[in-house]
Formats: sequence, structure tokens, C-alpha cells
Amino acid sequence: MNNKVNNKRFVINRVDLGQRTTGYEVFNAGVNGGEIVGMTTKQLKDAVAAGQVYGVLMDGEELVLDEAKGFHSIMVKTGIGTLTSTDPEAVANMVYTV
Repeated sequence: MNNKVNNKRFVINRVDLGQRTTGYEVFNAGVNGGEIVGMTTKQLKDAVAAGQVYGVLMDGEELVLDEAKGFHSIMVKTGIGTLTSTDPEAVANMVYTV
């Protein structure tokens, strides 16, 4: 696989604690055949600025979904087994990563 593509990360979900975003979980295809890693908001912003992440873009200082590439909502994890969509009209209201 092309090393540049192999080093790309894909945003899987956002992790919230109450009303505060604590970070994001991303799939990193280039590590051990693929693994899910946690990133703080700052780490994700730095990775987006370096062009290493699919799914989000920077809009000024804020992370926004890359709607031009089809990312219209993101799952939000607020606890063990609690993933809900940011889109209230989403067909699925819970997703598991296997």
C-alpha cells in the first residue's frame, strides 16, 4: 500500500465528558495493520493541519466535518457503550467499531 495513504487517519468518533469535548478516536491504518487511537483536540488539530486526517477540517480555530467528502455527522461517545450521532435524524443512533 502507498505509504502516504497508509499513514492517513480516519476520524471515528468524538469523545465528550458532559458538555465538553475531551478528544477524538481515530483509526490509524499504518500501525500494526490498523488500530484505534485516542487524540486530544489539539493533537487532532495539529494532524489536520499536517494533512494526516480524513473526516474533519479546520475552520479558523474550530474543527468541522469535511462535508465536501461526505462527512455530515459524527458519532459522540459519552460513556461505555453510548455512541450517538450528532445528526438527530440519523437512521442509526448507535454504532460499534469492530
